[in-house]
Amino acid sequence: MLVSLDSTTLKHILGVVTLLLIVYKVANTAMVRYLQQAAYAHRPWHGILTGVTSGIGSALANTGGPPMTAYMLLQKMSPRTFVGTQTLFFVIINWIKVPGYVAGGVFNDLGMIGLAPLALLLIPLLVFGSRPIIHRVNHTVFDWLITGLLLWAAVSLLTV
Repeated sequence: MLVSLDSTTLKHILGVVTLLLIVYKVANTAMVRYLQQAAYAHRPWHGILTGVTSGIGSALANTGGPPMTAYMLLQKMSPRTFVGTQTLFFVIINWIKVPGYVAGGVFNDLGMIGLAPLALLLIPLLVFGSRPIIHRVNHTVFDWLITGLLLWAAVSLLTV
């Protein structure tokens, strides 16, 4: 079934799922604040569903970020842990995709190969350059900033 989905349909599905997760997150935050009782309760299948959704979205349309980001926001982790977990997850997902890209001839393009030295230079600079910033970010501000970016991503997926 997934093979028969075109990328636009998949992007729309991911956009709707992401919007639903944003609504749930905002509603859950409001309920906790006003009722002081209802709160998100993690279940093991939530992580599995998120991983599968993000993996498939990433593999088929390179749009695995929104479901994973929404799930991670519900975990109420520090900005440092959030960024580290997201980074590790997508490093793994993207390395899993490499054999398929090689088999499909995607990496045979000289432009792609030519960008590798630039990426190898920029990645460490950006990682170590962002460390002082991530330690200073207020958790609440970070949470709402990521939620806003997630909303933008969901709307972008729906307007493709």
